Amino acid sequence: MKLVFIGDSLVQGWFPEVWRQFYGHRGVLNLGVNGDFTQGLLWRIANGHWPAGLRPQGAVVLIGTNNTLYNGSAENVAAGVMEAVRAIR
Repeated sequence: MKLVFIGDSLVQGWFPEVWRQFYGHRGVLNLGVNGDFTQGLLWRIANGHWPAGLRPQGAVVLIGTNNTLYNGSAENVAAGVMEAVRAIR
């Protein structure tokens, strides 16, 4: 796997035909989950949604939007995103 997209509905919501056209041939994995929060993403990483042997060349992290919709402060959202990046590294 060369590239992993991980996050919320902004990741999961790609139309399958668009995903195949632009990313399917590039060794890309979609690990998006609709409605996810930074807390959920961190739980998923820690509990196997990010396979232990997965070592992509890059990761696109799109998370935090749902936290802000439910009054998450900018500081808390940023801390959650930074922790997700640390966990992925």
